[in-house]
Amino acid sequence: MHPYLMPGLTLSPAAFERIAAHVPEKRYDEHTDPDRFSFRFAMAHLADWEPIFLQRIQAGVDNPGSNAEGYDEAQRATDQNYESWDVKESLHIFAEARAHTIRYLETLSDEQWQSTVVHSEKGPLTAYDQANMLLGHDIYHLEHATQFMGAKTAGTW
Repeated sequence: MHPYLMPGLTLSPAAFERIAAHVPEKRYDEHTDPDRFSFRFAMAHLADWEPIFLQRIQAGVDNPGSNAEGYDEAQRATDQNYESWDVKESLHIFAEARAHTIRYLETLSDEQWQSTVVHSEKGPLTAYDQANMLLGHDIYHLEHATQFMGAKTAGTW
């Protein structure tokens, strides 16, 4: 296993909390890009999806070769009513869910890390692949979250 995987997964919630401390509340519902979530939606998305990622990993470990269905993220945001989620509560939920994911991942044997699910959009994924995807997902949203820090300057993001 790569030596940065588990520390990276462990540190992500604190990084999001530090970024959130620098995002003015008036920016929570803005969009930096019409095709990306607002800050509020992104934080709700992290909290909402962490258990989904863990369930997919567990499915592969418990029943290798099982199927994992893809989701329409925008539709899920609507279905889960992300617009009503409190940012600080989302971050709390995310941190607790991530701690649960870490505790689970720490129990996996070398063989279990190689257990697979078959994702409807991405094909076969090992537990290790999925954990790395989770870290990549964090980085994608960390970069996006930094775009909301500080006051918006006219004409720029």
